[in-house]
Amino acid sequence: MLAILTGAETTLVEADAAKAAFLTEAARLTEAPCEIRRARIEDLTPWPVDALTARALAPLPRLLAWAAPFAAIAPHPPLCLFPKGARWRKELTDAARTWHISARDAPSATEPAARILIVERFARRGRDP
Repeated sequence: MLAILTGAETTLVEADAAKAAFLTEAARLTEAPCEIRRARIEDLTPWPVDALTARALAPLPRLLAWAAPFAAIAPHPPLCLFPKGARWRKELTDAARTWHISARDAPSATEPAARILIVERFARRGRDP
């Protein structure tokens, strides 16, 4: 958990009740500064964020669509960290059809063919990037 590693205030969003309960207990035991919201990301009212991350949630185009409302009200573009599997290049290509994306990739420590996509800026095509 980022809150454990960094000490930064963190909000975790988890729709599954059992997983949310686990995260709540882990936060309590570690005294991590985080809030757990049991909800689906697309059902939340956006708030300004500095960073967004999602692991094994959805393809990149959908992640960007869910991240966009949060980015729209942030004072600066949030950093998006999206761990992706071996098909990360295809996801980036698919996303580029509908999104202007400024991204780089970093190696994954868990899988040689996987990457962590670091999205620094994104905007829907048809709008200024």
